[in-house]
Amino acid sequence: MHISKRHIFACLACLGFALLPFSVCASPNPHDIILKLASESLHPQTANALQFLIPKGWNARNEGNDLTFHVPYHKGILGHIIQNNNQSQDELRSALEKTYHTELTEISREELNTEQLHGSKSHLSGLFGEETYTILLFTGSLPDQSKIVLYAIAPSHWFQSYEPLFLDILNSLHK
Repeated sequence: MHISKRHIFACLACLGFALLPFSVCASPNPHDIILKLASESLHPQTANALQFLIPKGWNARNEGNDLTFHVPYHKGILGHIIQNNNQSQDELRSALEKTYHTELTEISREELNTEQLHGSKSHLSGLFGEETYTILLFTGSLPDQSKIVLYAIAPSHWFQSYEPLFLDILNSLHK
């Protein structure tokens, strides 16, 4: 099993959160979460001809054109991969605001053009209950011009630890 330096760095960056009071953390044992993240390995998945990698310890469920994933050992970490969706970044942001009953602020937006993906990647922030969350949102297309959306959500104080894995999922999308 190979763990990249950026995965280790991301996990170590979150070590400081182990010192936070219990009520601040999304899980009762941040140290265990960090250890699990550091040992995650990526495994291939297929959903409706779409292929991608997802951490082995995460749960994934295919629901038509929508694939959901979540981290069973860390409440509040989840994401969706939606195929054949023509909504723009702004339309999806509005839909997420309605779904999660919150106002989202755009932190950043950039174009993402790789061999397999062409589109727009942004980071959004919003208050869910009493906790601030960060969302990675990608809208774009694959080389065959099929539309794809990925969004992944984590509490903001954990986002740096999960973002490398979210990006691994995003960058592995292909048909």
